[in-house]
Amino acid sequence: MSGAATTHDPLRCAPTIECLLIRHEGLPRGSRGERIPPGGRHLLTQAARLLAGRHDVPARDEHKRWRWDDGLNGSLSHCGAWSLTALCAGGPIGVDVQDHRNRPGALAWLGGLVHEPDGAPASIRQFAESEAIIKATRLTKETFSQVRLPRWRPGWRRLDDSTWLWSSDCSGAGAIAVAATRPATIRWWVSRSSRGGRLASPVRTRIQPKG
Repeated sequence: MSGAATTHDPLRCAPTIECLLIRHEGLPRGSRGERIPPGGRHLLTQAARLLAGRHDVPARDEHKRWRWDDGLNGSLSHCGAWSLTALCAGGPIGVDVQDHRNRPGALAWLGGLVHEPDGAPASIRQFAESEAIIKATRLTKETFSQVRLPRWRPGWRRLDDSTWLWSSDCSGAGAIAVAATRPATIRWWVSRSSRGGRLASPVRTRIQPKG
């Protein structure tokens, strides 16, 4: 992952997805030692201000998807010291980031749910893909058994008539996934968050898809 500073381009039109990877500094810890990230609405509002020059606040729809009044859609994921936000004017969007911690129980369960052959566990990348799909659609963890994740390849892959999937392994952050209603140009940004949750100016970056 490498980046160079650029000017901040607003969301001009679909099909562009603005994805911002955030590295948090000095996050507080919960009772079990887990990192507690800033709130989702707080981060998405900042991402929209920095990447689209707007100051209004998103709300959740009946499917718990983030949305602004004029149709701009958002999604958010936290994992450890990282967060991932996405903004898209072209329909519902879902993103997820997962680090490479060993989670045998969860991956074995997910492997059965997505019908991995011979009882094999799912991969961390498939974990991120599944979460992104749920966030972008009306599926739930209870109805997800009908999904068949498409075989990985670089770029967008079609899940069904209304959902496309993009995923990669990203150095430092872990596995990242994006689900959208159609293939779109993804513009990647990186930022850091201070102890107070304030984001530094984003920097453009490139992420080469790898499985």
